[in-house]
Amino acid sequence: MWLNDIVMDIVLRSVHDELGRHKRQKSLIYPVHFYNKLKNSGFSGVINWTKHEDIFRKDYLLIVENVLGNHWRLMIVYFPGNEEVEHIKRGRKLVQSRRPCILMLDSQSGQVSDSMDVFQNIRSYLTEMWKNTRKTPRIFSAESMPALKLRVPEQQGNTSECGIFVLLNFIIKFLKVSSESKK
Repeated sequence: MWLNDIVMDIVLRSVHDELGRHKRQKSLIYPVHFYNKLKNSGFSGVINWTKHEDIFRKDYLLIVENVLGNHWRLMIVYFPGNEEVEHIKRGRKLVQSRRPCILMLDSQSGQVSDSMDVFQNIRSYLTEMWKNTRKTPRIFSAESMPALKLRVPEQQGNTSECGIFVLLNFIIKFLKVSSESKK
């Protein structure tokens, strides 16, 4: 049984609601129809989806894609407002680097060209959102916003676990980080 878009939206929203206040303010989960609307209608089709959010003040943008109605994958845009790598130090020790980038988590190999199209669509969206909200030009390119399709555990001979994969990776990445920050 495949997870449908309604279940995915409900679970993603409930996980987001469980995060601490700070984590909720620093992350944005797009509705599951967002990416397909962006891909099919362009920026004009999604411009109002985040009109009450400043996406460039977020540390993480989470975009779930349903590929051809039967496969789920997750894109995480890290630090979209940073124009360059930000290094955070405590004393002499580097504790964190905030590098703007896009990561794709996909439990099926897929084609590299397909991944490149997704990355370019997201970069184009960010470019248009920056121009629309900041009223200044900024181009999100492969150099300024690198992207990577991560090597992740692949599905083993079935086509029904990708939705669970996305939810588990989302929960592991964000709920774990949230609980560690409370310690």
